[in-house]
Amino acid sequence: MPSAIREEVNRRIEDNQFYQEIADWLNSREEVRKILAEKWEGIPVDRRTISSWHRGGYIEWQKKREHLANLKELSEYALKLGEAAGGSVADGSAAIVGGRIMSILENASDEEALKMVRAISELRTLDFTKERLRQSEQKLELERKRFQRDSTELFIKWHGNKKVREIVESRADNAEKLERLGREIFGEHW
Repeated sequence: MPSAIREEVNRRIEDNQFYQEIADWLNSREEVRKILAEKWEGIPVDRRTISSWHRGGYIEWQKKREHLANLKELSEYALKLGEAAGGSVADGSAAIVGGRIMSILENASDEEALKMVRAISELRTLDFTKERLRQSEQKLELERKRFQRDSTELFIKWHGNKKVREIVESRADNAEKLERLGREIFGEHW
C-alpha cells in the first residue's frame, strides 16, 4: 500500500480502532481496491490482514518512530549539555556518545571491550595530537607577531643611533653592512 495509507492504518491501530473497522475503511478506498485487484485477485482486506500487519508492519513503524523520537531527544539533550557547559552541540553530543559507549562496553565480552578501548584510545590520541598541533600553531603565530613587533621596535631604536646610520648609509656592500651592523647591534653575541 502507499505510504500515506500505511501511515493511516498504523495511526488507527495506535488509536485502538477495531481491526474490522480498519479493514472496512481500507476496502472503501478506491486506490486500495485497485491495488487489491491488481495484486491480490480483488480479495478484500479483513481483520486477520490487519492483525497480521499489527504484528509486523505496525511494530516496525513504532520502532522507527521511537528511534526518531530518541534521536530528537538526544539532539535536544546534546544541545542543552553543550550550552550548559559553555560549549557547542558537539561537546554535548560527545558526552552522550561517551555514555552510550560505556553502556556498550558493559555488555561486551572482554575481547570486544579491549578492541573498543584500543580504538577509542587511538581516537583520543589523535584528538590530543590535533589539539597540541593547534596550540603549537597558535604559539607560533604569537611568536611571529612578537618577533615583528620587537623587530620594529629595534629598528626605531637603532635608526636613532648615529653609528648604525653611518653603517647603513656607507658605500660598503650589503654583506659588509650586515656584518658591521650585526657586531654593532648584538656585540659579542653576533
